Amino acid sequence: MSQGIPPEVVSMVMERAHEIFYQVTLTHGDLRRATVTFVSPQCFRVTGCPPAEFEANPHRWFELVHPEDREDLLVQTEAILASGHEGTRLYRLRDVEGHYRHIEDRVVPMLDGSGRPVGYQGIARDITRRVEAEDQRRRALEALKNAERGEALGRMAAAIGHDFNNILTVILGFSETAAFTLGAEHPVTTELREIDSAVDRGARLVRQLLAFSRRQAVDPQSVDLAAHVSGLDAMLRQAVPESVALQLALERSPWRVFIDPSQVDQIVLNLVANARDAMPEGGVLEVAVGNVSLTPAFCQRHTGAVEGDYVCIGVRDTGVGMTPEIIRHAFVPFFTTKPEGKGTGIGLASVFGIVKQNRGYVLIESEVGHGTTVSVYLPRQAP
Repeated sequence: MSQGIPPEVVSMVMERAHEIFYQVTLTHGDLRRATVTFVSPQCFRVTGCPPAEFEANPHRWFELVHPEDREDLLVQTEAILASGHEGTRLYRLRDVEGHYRHIEDRVVPMLDGSGRPVGYQGIARDITRRVEAEDQRRRALEALKNAERGEALGRMAAAIGHDFNNILTVILGFSETAAFTLGAEHPVTTELREIDSAVDRGARLVRQLLAFSRRQAVDPQSVDLAAHVSGLDAMLRQAVPESVALQLALERSPWRVFIDPSQVDQIVLNLVANARDAMPEGGVLEVAVGNVSLTPAFCQRHTGAVEGDYVCIGVRDTGVGMTPEIIRHAFVPFFTTKPEGKGTGIGLASVFGIVKQNRGYVLIESEVGHGTTVSVYLPRQAP
């Protein structure tokens, strides 16, 4: 590694460098019969292990590699040695605190006179900050794309909602006129009342569309979410079958939030309906209200969350759960996994629209076969 360079210069460079320098020799080119002939002191800063530990146990470095990366690391190393040309290995390495750091490792094969590998030497760099910055940038771009897509879908939803509302108004007008003309005792009047019910369901659908588009007229008030959800108890119990055990877990002294109470109804009823449908064989459905303070660490892990005080409405079920792919599409309008005719696919989309309209945050946590929890964070009302 240092032919032609004075040893004292090499020593000075290696001591001041942030990278880890190393050299490994192989017996008959076999990675399982490796000997660490040199590793620079920087290894201690990252791993907490001194150079002597790696020299005494050539496999110690590999033991510190993340279990998920070990097979790939072996494949990468074998490919570099087989090619006879330098290459880069990427993997995660456990640091002195037990966390995993992202490592970029430039490897140069050492060959004998016949071109066969007899070892390798290299420089390992900690690129964790770079990887995290790239990941943050990627998530920011993804959030921007989602916001743009959501805005376009919102405009479409508003246009559809208003036009559909006009059509429903006409249908309701003719239905009421026909019912008045025929009289309450006429047999057709019963069918006309069914038309009225269908129009009412259509009107609720329109309200959900307008909530998603953020163009719904709202009347925000100071709301005690625990008291409000408690008032929905009878309605919620009618909405779930006997096979589902409904439980309420409500904060005794919740912070107040500033929101239209009808929007709270939409949030809770939509989430409860989804939870109910996820438990066709029955289960436990819990609706909880509690005070929560979102920390910087939480917000860093969850793009879109903002640090501060919130009141959380959490709806948890013990149902079928969701795959990561379904979670990624859960808030997309008209996306549904329910059979045709069983769902519109705008329940969660409308919840998302309402929450964003009120500067909140929605989080879905789920595992297939182990249920789902949807947490809606609404900002605490300023004192």
